[in-house]
Amino acid sequence: MLTAAKVLRGAGLLTASRILCHGLAFLRSVILARTLAKADFGLASLFLAFLAVLDFANRLSLNQQVVQSGEGESPRFRDTCHALQCLTGVASAAVLALLAGPLAVWSQVPEGAWAFRLLALAPLLTAFSHADLYIRQRHLEFQPAVASEVIPQLALTAAAWPLASLVPDFRLMLYLELVRVGSTVGMSHLLARTPYRWAWDRRHLAGMLRFGWPLVIGGALMAVSTQGDRVVVSRYGSLETVADYSLACSLVLIPSFLFGHVALGTLLPVLSRSRQDPPRYLRQYRTCLELTAMGSIVFLAVAAAAGGEVLTLLYGGRYSGAAGILAILAVAIALRCLRQVMATALMAAADTSSTLWGNLARMLGLPAAAAAGAFSGGLEWMAGGAIVGELAAVLATLLCFEKGQRAGGVQTILFVLTGGLAFLACSMASGPARYLLAALLLAGLSSLGARLYPASLAFAQRGFRDAVARPVEGEACLR
Repeated sequence: MLTAAKVLRGAGLLTASRILCHGLAFLRSVILARTLAKADFGLASLFLAFLAVLDFANRLSLNQQVVQSGEGESPRFRDTCHALQCLTGVASAAVLALLAGPLAVWSQVPEGAWAFRLLALAPLLTAFSHADLYIRQRHLEFQPAVASEVIPQLALTAAAWPLASLVPDFRLMLYLELVRVGSTVGMSHLLARTPYRWAWDRRHLAGMLRFGWPLVIGGALMAVSTQGDRVVVSRYGSLETVADYSLACSLVLIPSFLFGHVALGTLLPVLSRSRQDPPRYLRQYRTCLELTAMGSIVFLAVAAAAGGEVLTLLYGGRYSGAAGILAILAVAIALRCLRQVMATALMAAADTSSTLWGNLARMLGLPAAAAAGAFSGGLEWMAGGAIVGELAAVLATLLCFEKGQRAGGVQTILFVLTGGLAFLACSMASGPARYLLAALLLAGLSSLGARLYPASLAFAQRGFRDAVARPVEGEACLR
């Protein structure tokens, strides 16, 4: 019998594992950035960005379909899933291998075509993963899936430093990625309780494709919007520039990741329970949006005042050039956090189209970055394309709300955008003046936020505490 307590324990385990895996990957990037040459790190980051864009096999979310489908425990369904997963994985690998030459030439590293072909092994390996671990998630048995991801991450992070002395160039990052994928697939078979077989059931196949094709499109848009920036940077800059941009992105994305996987994991069920009460739903949504805006201001202040120092401390003085774009990317991430709240509120109301429209609008940042690169060639101007894209994305998501529910959204977006641009100007100061300006600006914007959103803190303390503490409604439906 599935109880609310068991659901919460499972959700907590998954959240903790995602945070741990992300943290280990981040630590590994710090180790590699300090041990590899800057150009090698930039080249490997570029290869992995192309892999993320072209690996469309995972976007069918076949493992999630095993969890979601009413027939997920049927051996016929599982085996058809294995067969389709293998076909899409082989197709992804073939596409990456065939495009290796043109991609290498376009990236101005024609001698690197072999690396693209080598990375084609990643989707090929993933094609043979076992679905049994995800079938067991239907009964909230998350431990096998968590182990299959966490253990390879731990082993690779521990091995990164000693291996850097043996393979001291970009090849190490590619090998580590392939070993990670292969280890995860191997553990899926090691921990499985059922045999790995193929089947071909047309009815199941049609259902999988109907479910998966919107996710393929949405996932492709998300991959292009998140990885496309560094591809543009590679076109108009050097490999060292790509390294600067990649590391600045990895640092500022940490708050967005934590916010998306932890805070929103609580927000979705709260808003889902109140969607039948529109006034309460709207109050809770606006409170979340306003509190996110105020939290974003604090994040922007830290990024402007100390982001460069933190980046240099972690990655070393070679990457001091990335400090200049960190505050720019922080503005984009602050806008993305607002979009995450909006998309989650819409998802709670059973509207999932906002994510698709938001990712589509986010792609407007790519031509903006390309135009900046073509006319100026400066990394700061190309990074500004991320702000353009995230602003377009958050406005597109806001338009997905009904007209009466948009009130306050534009004001909150302007509050964060204006504050972000002010902190961006502040980050250009040097020495103690930057810290003083950031502190004064934070105090002023916090005071303005308190005047704009006087009810947010009171409602957060009263309304959200009551909502989260209330027993989960409809617990019987979990049985």
